[in-house]
Amino acid sequence: LPADPTALRDQEALFRSAVRQDPHFAAAWAELAVIHALHIFWEVDYTPLRLKQGDEALAEAVRLAPESPDVIRARGSFAYNARRDYEGATKIYEELARLQPNDATVFTSLGLIQRRQGHWADSLINLRRAAALDPANVSNARNLISSLIRVRRWDEARTVQLRLMALIPD
Repeated sequence: LPADPTALRDQEALFRSAVRQDPHFAAAWAELAVIHALHIFWEVDYTPLRLKQGDEALAEAVRLAPESPDVIRARGSFAYNARRDYEGATKIYEELARLQPNDATVFTSLGLIQRRQGHWADSLINLRRAAALDPANVSNARNLISSLIRVRRWDEARTVQLRLMALIPD
């Protein structure tokens, strides 16, 4: 999702509709919690009510399917985006990495958290892994390039930039 209040509202409405139609749809509850977390992270709405709604949606997802990778991912996203609990989010994503070792989004999330904490070496390992697992993902390439530039790894950044340009030549 883009950092766009209208898109967030639209997504929230869709997931609210989904859980109204099927209150046992754990993945929809999980995604609703993520939408609440993104409202907070992007400072669209960071009221106590928004946090409470996110907590409630996440609790329902966990109650319905605590072992589901979708729910575990939502727990990590909520810890990171809504709570700024980097340590907790890292532990959750590491748990998810054991369940889904080929999921690029797991390693992107770990890399972004580590970058935010200033753990550059670990961040680069995870961002490189995400880019290798999903080489056509433009966002992963951009995250890696940004980190490589910040640590002045110019040659590697250029190589990844050239690969990105081949993905989106226009």
